[in-house]
Amino acid sequence: LSSGGIIDHGKVAAKDLKQDNWTLLGNHTLQLSIVCDAPTLLALKGTDNKGDAPDPMNRYGLGLVSGKKLGGYTLVLGNPVADGAAITLIESSDNGLTWRESFPGDVWPITYHASFGDRSSGSWAPSPVQQVTADLMVQTLIAPTAGMDLSTEVPINGSATLEVKYLYPPLPHRTCPMVSPLTTLTATLLLIGAGPVWAASSQDLTVKGVITPSACAPVVSGGGTVDFGKVSVRDLNADTYTDLPRETMLLSVRCEGPTIFTLNTIDNRAGTAASHFSWHGLGMTPNDEKVGDAGLGLYSPVADGVPVRTITSRDGGVTWIPSVMLSHSLLTAVADGDGLAPIAIQALDAEIRLITHIAPASNLTLTDEVPIDGHATVQVNYL
Repeated sequence: LSSGGIIDHGKVAAKDLKQDNWTLLGNHTLQLSIVCDAPTLLALKGTDNKGDAPDPMNRYGLGLVSGKKLGGYTLVLGNPVADGAAITLIESSDNGLTWRESFPGDVWPITYHASFGDRSSGSWAPSPVQQVTADLMVQTLIAPTAGMDLSTEVPINGSATLEVKYLYPPLPHRTCPMVSPLTTLTATLLLIGAGPVWAASSQDLTVKGVITPSACAPVVSGGGTVDFGKVSVRDLNADTYTDLPRETMLLSVRCEGPTIFTLNTIDNRAGTAASHFSWHGLGMTPNDEKVGDAGLGLYSPVADGVPVRTITSRDGGVTWIPSVMLSHSLLTAVADGDGLAPIAIQALDAEIRLITHIAPASNLTLTDEVPIDGHATVQVNYL
């Protein structure tokens, strides 16, 4: 198979999927090439390695989400050419005992064998072929998403094996691998029911991608700017930290759909915090002295119109504790009631309360004006 038998749908936004109908991710066509050592009677058979397709007769599965089948993909063979000439696609639903013509565009059912043949003997049957090429169209569909939890990333994870089977016993050392420069083929012996006995070579087909949660956008009131104006040196404590007036900003986060997310900050003045590693620096004096720092807290959170609690994690979301801190050193999320696990929400409103300290004046060179120059970014992360 061309492309190593891999179809990658990349990132698929959850908001683009239909809740009450199937969503087509697209049709992708791979090139199938089979080369035998000599003219051989052969057939093709697919196996679903996932086993969770909504329609297991015709579709291959893509995995599960929230206990529901994520979707499936179908295969369609077309434009077969054998030994330089067009040839007819035929199919068998009874393990190769009888054959019939497969019409262009027909889905290749999982339970069917496909082959290339004619009806020169009066009925359809496989013809000996040595080199065969054909198109293999893969159509991927995501099932209706109602009832699926898509608040975190969900992998699209399809896996199938396509086998080339030929009448057994063949001539000595005869094989018919599907040509793929990226895949090492394995040969196995497979006995099928009471019909013809086939040997097989195989090629894997992978359909993958990631369904990403709905995007969320944070907005801070006032453009996120707090201006303390001019602070006189005489108002600063000589030997202890000086508290500047406490400020409150409003934070709103809006998502395209229910999403589990966390908040953290990026300290754009990293390394200049004067008192606490979790706070945010205010810059340096011309003499490389730390001016001070600011701590942020998230208060009075309301999610989708309901009061919630803030929780934080210092280990990347493995464990959580109740806390209001908003910092570059941890993750902050919201939970229900007394819960300690982030919940999926679509709208969050809260207060960001700012505590700002100026370092002891005795530690600063303040003969000229020194800017209070803090700068931080509030960031949304998807779990």
